[in-house]
Amino acid sequence: MLANSMETPPAAGLITGVNGILGLSPGYMVELCAVQPKFPEPSNWLSFDALVSKHTMDMSKNDTSAEIADVVTAVHSVADISGGALDPRVIFAQMIEESGGNVHIAAGGGGKSYGVLQTNVTPANAIHCANADRGNCSATHILGMFKAYLYGNGVKGSAYATPGIGYCLHVYRNDTAKALRCYNSGSVPFPDDVNSVTDKGRFDYVSNVGKPLVGLPAPSRVWCDAHIAPKGGPNIVKVALSLPISANSACAGTRPASSAPQKSPSATIPTGGNSAAAGGTCFKGATLPSESAWLSFNALVAQHTGAMGTFDSSTEIADVLSAIQSVAQMSGGILDPRVVFAQMIQESQGNVHTAAGDGGISYGLMQIQITPGNAIDCASTARGGCSSDRILDMFKEYLYGNGGSGSIFAVPGMGSCLQANGNDVARTLRCYNTGSVPDPSDLSVVSNESTPNYVSNIGNILIGQTPPSAASCGFANAGGAPNKLA
Repeated sequence: MLANSMETPPAAGLITGVNGILGLSPGYMVELCAVQPKFPEPSNWLSFDALVSKHTMDMSKNDTSAEIADVVTAVHSVADISGGALDPRVIFAQMIEESGGNVHIAAGGGGKSYGVLQTNVTPANAIHCANADRGNCSATHILGMFKAYLYGNGVKGSAYATPGIGYCLHVYRNDTAKALRCYNSGSVPFPDDVNSVTDKGRFDYVSNVGKPLVGLPAPSRVWCDAHIAPKGGPNIVKVALSLPISANSACAGTRPASSAPQKSPSATIPTGGNSAAAGGTCFKGATLPSESAWLSFNALVAQHTGAMGTFDSSTEIADVLSAIQSVAQMSGGILDPRVVFAQMIQESQGNVHTAAGDGGISYGLMQIQITPGNAIDCASTARGGCSSDRILDMFKEYLYGNGGSGSIFAVPGMGSCLQANGNDVARTLRCYNTGSVPDPSDLSVVSNESTPNYVSNIGNILIGQTPPSAASCGFANAGGAPNKLA
């Protein structure tokens, strides 16, 4: 599924209008992440032309005007084939959620999901244009992707046997919200709550399709007080985030658009057992400074911008800050942008051109271990030459990790570490640095050549202090290779 880009708050008038439609207080950011009754009514959806117009510019980054025209034609065709059960607007909004409308999108889902609707299909039978140059995706191929979306893949007994949207509409009697959940998860585990999943799908999938339908950006979930949770198993949300249980909660409620991200209560870890050291504090045990002591994001940035400016251009710094906000939102608001920023300072000092570490296997701003041929970095790029896309990709790898199964480069990203550690920030940081948490009661314990003072260093950065040396804090095994993941 496509990770959402940084959300730009819509115009106040639009917010007020949509809030009025949903019976919410005016002047606030809407988050359509509630149970099914909050899925917007068709009478409130944009017209098809308005919906297309709103996304054409973004689509044109990957597709030619002819390809976009073929997409629009295919949307109408598959809606007609469905006998009117599928509204073209739903198909289009779902496509935006799945691929951003990029007809050249690469296979997702571990190489099992193909095409503009990311349909699971046997690779040999896949219909896609991932290998076609821009402008060379034929109308036949584009229509084929939408037909695969409608009909699904019927390889019975195969890992690729998945229902199409047509099957989902049939089984759930043309209930759009349930059909969307079925398409994303393969079923509707909890019919009374389409935002709950078991072991497949994204809890926010239905919401993400609903929001573009009423003309709003895909939701970041940053402003939601209550995250919809699973009711029977781990919540696999592409980045494997485990969210707190809140059955039937309705976070289509409102928070000010300028509100700080809401995180799991476990993200705030009480201070205790720490000692003072020259220039900072030695955070020991399983502690970080209380979140109330952290600098604001702007203050944190201001403290490090001067040093970053010795490596990066002002444009690159701006792109870094934008990417941090984006990846924080991609995490569902679980990751505080301040943690991402502080971790970046620990890993690379914010130098987008930083060289590969750990003997040449850790790359980019967040020093992700990855197969060298697949590395995303700007180490060989001149100052000012690191593109915004490349910078964002570095942070995406940081969130998603590297899934090179069986490879020495197979390491967890922050999303996986958050899920494995119940959204506990301190333990998640140790997981990211070491690949696991050897001793949850003492986060300076490492199982390899990781950095024993890694968590402590980030805690100091968050409160505006210079991290003390590992030796001055008495951390064992001081001097191990920094930024070691696996």
